[in-house]
Amino acid sequence: MWVRASYTVENAVIIPIFSMIIIIIISITCSIHDEIIKENVISQTAIENELNDMSIDRKNEFEKIAEGFLKERCIFSHDYEVRVDNSSI
Repeated sequence: MWVRASYTVENAVIIPIFSMIIIIIISITCSIHDEIIKENVISQTAIENELNDMSIDRKNEFEKIAEGFLKERCIFSHDYEVRVDNSSI
């Protein structure tokens, strides 16, 4: 009977702990993924602004394109504000 009880305790304690560890690791990696995507989009918008010397209409259009890209690519993040300016570089 000791063997059956030990399996019950193991399943009640150890499996939920490992499940929570896996969920935490997945959420951290998704957050890191979102931050990398955001930084790359901000860098790309700054580079495009520097290279092309955009007009205000083109900047607004490029900001909308960048925000749409973030909406498609980010997993958890919902902060999709991109502003094109010269101070990013």
